[in-house]
Parts: sequence; structure tokens; C-alpha cells
Amino acid sequence: MVTSNVIGLQWGDEGKGKTVDDETERATRDGRAIVARFQGGPNAGHTLEVDEIRLGLHLMGSGILNKKAYNLLTAGVYVNPEKLNEEIDSLRAHGIEVGTYNFGVSSKAHLLLPNHVAEDKVNFGEKAWSSTANGISQSARDKNARTGIRIISALDEKLLEHLITQNFIETYGDRATRVFLDSGTIKKYTKQVHMQALRLEDYIVDEAKIFTDKQFKNIIFEGAQGLMIGVDYGEYNGTTSTSPLLVPRKYDYRIGVFKLYSSSVGTEKRPFVADMKHFYTQEQITQIRNAWGEYGVSTGRPRNIGAFDLLAAKYALSVSDPDFLIGTCLDKLEEIGKLGLDLYVVEGYEINGKKYYEREIFMDNPMALENAKPILKKFKSWTKTIDEKGNLCDEAKTYVSYLEKQLDIEFSKLGIGPKRGDNIVRPSFAEVQKYS
Repeated sequence: MVTSNVIGLQWGDEGKGKTVDDETERATRDGRAIVARFQGGPNAGHTLEVDEIRLGLHLMGSGILNKKAYNLLTAGVYVNPEKLNEEIDSLRAHGIEVGTYNFGVSSKAHLLLPNHVAEDKVNFGEKAWSSTANGISQSARDKNARTGIRIISALDEKLLEHLITQNFIETYGDRATRVFLDSGTIKKYTKQVHMQALRLEDYIVDEAKIFTDKQFKNIIFEGAQGLMIGVDYGEYNGTTSTSPLLVPRKYDYRIGVFKLYSSSVGTEKRPFVADMKHFYTQEQITQIRNAWGEYGVSTGRPRNIGAFDLLAAKYALSVSDPDFLIGTCLDKLEEIGKLGLDLYVVEGYEINGKKYYEREIFMDNPMALENAKPILKKFKSWTKTIDEKGNLCDEAKTYVSYLEKQLDIEFSKLGIGPKRGDNIVRPSFAEVQKYS
């Protein structure tokens, strides 16, 4: 058995879903494989394009289009039963089978309750709010305060009502909880969650038994969010509430994913130094964003887009230590050439007149990068990534080679399109990285 871990190394939206889908194809050549989501929740947005199917996944694992894959939500995932049922229904409407043979939810996964979502939505409209309004931080708060509720408990309506009442007492206090009780809110929430959980009952599993089931030959751990917004090693406090580095089981190798430019959502709490506003006009940025489809899969919000950030990338590599590196969306950079613009890379930051080319300890302070300006290196753009001979064009080759030299690691695979198999695979990846 070979176990791999796919992790995004930027601010999310690096192409993890496509990478996991590609890896699942490799991992299932000689048998079945597990694709395990181990953190996050419905705040994730992974896009898959296979044949004529284009999907935006939130809770479901990115192996769902592979008939030999078993998609598992582990104990580290926050589950909204209603959202999950909607996603399953949507997949089935697209002709994609979802059953107990290819999908399971750990009995230990924690619930996203209606009050968690309601709390989150209060702040969703604020410019500084980096949440997706799915209640992740509120559920994580309760889990770590030991007042959260596991999905297995939602199958027993009386137990669930008791636990929700206790949760409300701990969260809102005795007086507020009496208001909720008198208004019938707790009973309403209990019934709502219980009925949705019952629809998922057949999928609730003992994850340890799944991982040790001999029918599965390989395992892929799928990170939900990017490292730079992870709560432990990301740009705190503009982060999510889970860590994409905390894989629950040992793995044989880690695959890091970089998009070959940058994007980010919710930048008021997390300054985005690489932002294109430093070198393109707003009209140009809008054209590029629309051409690239840089809008949140979960929220629909327009993403901030920017240059590849070498300072952030070097830091991400230092804390994640990947065995293989994948660069995605190389083909999208053609849009820069079509607009007749130069391409840029952020080499470092200038803060209060001082230049930095590596991440310094003071940058761990909230808003330490608020006044940072990018130190830019200019590259010639291109309009066709692959030449007539099927090779990278000279400009793309120069760009990729520069990044590899600065990062001191080769891109084992380069994404040149959105669909499965739209890649240039380097020999180091094809020969060394094998599933048995």
C-alpha cells in the first residue's frame, strides 16, 4: 500500500481537486483506493472537469468520478448534513453514483449546526470577513471547547436535543438558552439536523476499519484549504479554522500544489502583497479574472488575483516539505500575453523601506504585511503555452525554470488545462512516484 498526501501551498484554489482526481486515476490502476478528506468542511471548493462533466465539490472527495475510489470524510472534517445531502443529490442529478461502496463519513466527524451557520452569516457581508458563512469557525470553537456534537449522536433524536441544549448553555448562557427553549428553536434545530442525519445513516462508518480494509490498495489524503490560510502555519488571523498539515495517518510522500500565479479571498484580514493592483489597471484585472474564472466555488465572490509570490512559496515549502511539486494553471497565463502585458513574479517584500526576500518572524504578527509592497521581476508573456512540437514555448520554459531555480525544486508535473490528464509529466514523477 502507498499513501500520499496532496496539499495546496498557497491561499487555496491551487488546483488540488484536479490533482487528486489525476492521482486517483494512478492509484486505482491495480485495485481500489481511498480518497480521504481530513480537514475543512463545506467551505472547500474543488473543481473537477472530466469529459463533459464539470463539478464544484464542497464536502465530497475529489475521487468521486472514479468508480474504484472510496471517498471518506474523516474525523477532522466539519459536516453540515443538509449541505452534504444536497451535494449527494446534485451529484446523482449529474448521473454520478453515490453509495455506501464509494462514500463514507466518520462517526467522529463534528456537526455544523444551524446556529453555527446563523452566527457566521451575521458577519458574512463585512468586507473584512474572510469566512464562507458555513459556520466552520463556530463548530471548531465548540469542538475544541468539548461542547461540539459528533454526527453519530445526530441519529438519536433525544440525545441530540440534550446535546444541543447543553451546547446552547455553554455557548450562549443559561438565560439565552431559556429563550431558545421557549421559542422552540432547539426542538426545531434538533428535528432539522436529526432528519438530515438519518438520510446519511448508512454512510456513517468507523474510519479505522475503512483504513485497514484489505480491499483498498492505496490511500490519498486530500487537503481542503491552502497552507497559507491554515490556522497553524497560515497568515493568522486571516485564516480558516483547521490545518491542512495535520494528516491523521502516516504517509509515504507529500505532493505540494502551487498555482503558477496567486489568488486569495478575504484579504482585509490577510494582506495580499502579490495583488495585481500593484502593476495592472483595474480594467485589466477584471478582464483577467473573468478569463480565468477566478470566483469562489463556495461563495461566488471574486478572488483577488496576483503574481506568483516567491517569498510566500519558499516559506510554504519550508514548513510542508513536499516530496513532489505540481504547478497548475500554466496555460491560463496566456491571457496575460493576449492582453499585451508583461508577466510578473514577486521576489520579495518592501516594508517601511527595508527589503525582505525570506519570511521573517515579525511577519507572524497579524497585519504585519499591511504596508508591504511587492518587489517585482518582469518576464515576457506568451499566447500559446505549447508549441507546434508539443513542448513548452520558450517564454513559458524561461518562467518555469526561473521558479524552479528560486524554489530549489523541480515541478514534477505542470498543468496545461482544466481537464483530467491536461498535464506535462516530468520523468521524476512518472518513474519514481508509483502506486503498488
